[in-house]
Amino acid sequence: MGYKVVDLGVVPDELSTRYSQSACSEISNSLTSHVNAIKRGLEEADLLLTTGGTSMGPADLLKPVIERHFNGTVHFGRVTVKPGKPTTFASIPTPGGKNGERKPVFALPGNPASALVTFHIFVVPALRRLGGWPRSQCQLPRVRVQVRSFPHILQLTLSQNYFASCKMK
Repeated sequence: MGYKVVDLGVVPDELSTRYSQSACSEISNSLTSHVNAIKRGLEEADLLLTTGGTSMGPADLLKPVIERHFNGTVHFGRVTVKPGKPTTFASIPTPGGKNGERKPVFALPGNPASALVTFHIFVVPALRRLGGWPRSQCQLPRVRVQVRSFPHILQLTLSQNYFASCKMK
């Protein structure tokens, strides 16, 4: 798509299953790694794109880090898309920014298939819009679908009006 990519590396999220002093140390190290990676991303990029760390496990620290360490806003933290439920969109105030300027954060699921699907649904349109594409070309093509239900069969008929809104009859 022609954008410069800054690889911020892999942030560890493996935590011990035992609760001990070393487990607390691992959480602290993982938290510090999250904070440092996001700080670097805010300094070097116009948009942050992450995978993993957005579900509900004890090592999924991304949303709390965005909110508590960067005064960020999570605009949504779950979507009704399969695969891709834990997809998160947030914004973080820009360091030294003026007039409430914020940087967008797309936090995609850690599952590679889910990340690919949600990248095309959420991130590609945003990158196109931020890149100055006409609004009409930012969204993925849409098709009109007519659903007919037969016992044990679902038949779809696609129309040729790619930018029409979806309707079910």
